Amino acid sequence: MNPSRYPLLEGLAKLCGDECVEDLEELAEEAEELEKLATGLPEPRLGAQNGGPLASRVANLDEVTGAAIEATGNVGLARYLAIRRIYLKLGGQAPRATGAVCPVCGSKPRVVVLSRVSQGFFDGYIPIARCICGMEWSVEEWRCPSCGSHGRDSFNIYIIKPGVLEVRECRSCGYRMAVTSVRPRQAEVMLASILLGV
Repeated sequence: MNPSRYPLLEGLAKLCGDECVEDLEELAEEAEELEKLATGLPEPRLGAQNGGPLASRVANLDEVTGAAIEATGNVGLARYLAIRRIYLKLGGQAPRATGAVCPVCGSKPRVVVLSRVSQGFFDGYIPIARCICGMEWSVEEWRCPSCGSHGRDSFNIYIIKPGVLEVRECRSCGYRMAVTSVRPRQAEVMLASILLGV
């Protein structure tokens, strides 16, 4: 696997062993091709202005999803493509995220990026949630997006690549998320979401 191209997947490959490294790289390359499919879907049009995630308020959601099903023949993949298209077109209109649920698609994040910031004398980190649709927002670092448990002691921590990648698993509900110091590509976020959600 090309570590400079897919640093997050390189670490996640350690979870499944050497036999899946090539499969993950191939899947990541195919996932990047999905971007072309997503941008080619019908343009989503926002219907209702208030209430729920943007995806639930798209007036022509059936048309966007139907076109994705026609293009792929796979309902699950079509749902991903539809929410990705909604994010690409309407993500800027999403309300400011304030919790653990994505304001675009309604999912909980499986990837958190520790974004380095200079705070005068010291450097710090801001935890940024990355959702499968592409949306990003600030989150509380040691809070489970699924059940709300908080504090470092609420998680089992599996260090995959020191300083680069760890997987945190909530001790209360079992929710898993990747926490990384590198900015992952969208294909990596999608695949990490799938791998950690299994």
